[in-house]
Amino acid sequence: MASIIPQFSANRMVEEYKKRFYQKAIEDARYLNSEDFSGLYQLLEAKNRISENWESISYVDVNMDGFQDERITIGQPIIINIELSHPNLLANDINVQVALTKFMKTDDEDNFRVFAMNPTEEDKITSTSSWQIEIASDQAGPHGLGIRVVPKNYSHNLVKWL
Repeated sequence: MASIIPQFSANRMVEEYKKRFYQKAIEDARYLNSEDFSGLYQLLEAKNRISENWESISYVDVNMDGFQDERITIGQPIIINIELSHPNLLANDINVQVALTKFMKTDDEDNFRVFAMNPTEEDKITSTSSWQIEIASDQAGPHGLGIRVVPKNYSHNLVKWL
């Protein structure tokens, strides 16, 4: 017991919180306050632009390769390509993600995994962008796969599912 007590000390906990939460909050506050609050005004403008244009995001095309008889096979790559329309928003304003879950009778959160798609192309004139990802499941059994768009870098309660 004496050998594991240092792992549970309050000092270790405070240091961990400092690294994980407080330091980032301090850095964010400094950025938002700098240069006459210009960072704050940029954040507000971006959040308003995203909120005002969120409903206009739409899926133009979705292509998924790698399924066998509509099943996910262990180790078999699944390649997903998406084209989005996002008027008045840039590809840099959003994240496109694949959510993969294994259906089980438990509420185990380890069965829900999220993978960030990579932007491959953006057309700023038509406000469209293309995204791609290659993933492979390491678990057998029934799965669910969903595609969603979320705001990038800003805490919003906005999610657009395919």
